[in-house]
Amino acid sequence: MKTQSLAPSPRLPFGASSARACFAFLSAFLALSALLVTPGQANLLTVDPDAFPAGTSLTNAFPGVVITDESGAASINSAAGLTGTLQFARSGSSGDFTYLPIPPAATLPQTLSSSGGAGFILRFDFAQATDFVSLDLIPNDGSDPGSIAAFDAAGNLVGYSSFGGQNLTGVRNTLSVSGVGIRTVLAAGTNGDNLEIDTLKYNDGGPGQLDSAFSGDGIQVTPFMDGATLRASQAQAVAV
Repeated sequence: MKTQSLAPSPRLPFGASSARACFAFLSAFLALSALLVTPGQANLLTVDPDAFPAGTSLTNAFPGVVITDESGAASINSAAGLTGTLQFARSGSSGDFTYLPIPPAATLPQTLSSSGGAGFILRFDFAQATDFVSLDLIPNDGSDPGSIAAFDAAGNLVGYSSFGGQNLTGVRNTLSVSGVGIRTVLAAGTNGDNLEIDTLKYNDGGPGQLDSAFSGDGIQVTPFMDGATLRASQAQAVAV
């Protein structure tokens, strides 16, 4: 009987198995990183005062978002505005949102001008973190600058957008902010200038959307302006 010897498998060069293990670990880490900082497919939702009759309280009218002023005291209603459509309004009168500082403070609550008050800043709080928001700001005279600012669950600034005073009375200016973990949005005229505010749009989150701080395995996502950075963290788990 003939016997056949099987040729031994070629030996890997010294260190090749370690290199393969490192490559596999790096690939898995990069895949996890992409999952953490990249939003999944999300639906763009619209919060429009025109969905209800004038005078309706909008504070809890839209599932997933609570609408108040920055003081948390006033109910926000729908009321007629310069565009001929309904706007967000305090006390049944649109066009009285003002005193949001630009640039906004780095955390909530905001530092307001001496003549302003938190009750004049429109506020949206989301039940689920989102990565995109936009609002229509409508000057009621020719020199009204306006702004929006987005914050994460810990009250840290994610980003803001603004426009200067222009001769655009009654014309919509759409401002937007993108970033990881948006949970609160403020909107108003800058400092002492009044604006009307209409039509919030935001992503519903989608798979993969996280709050700004993700606790687990020493990995934390920290947002800034229009993006996010992924860093290793030895800190204790962050509550979100």
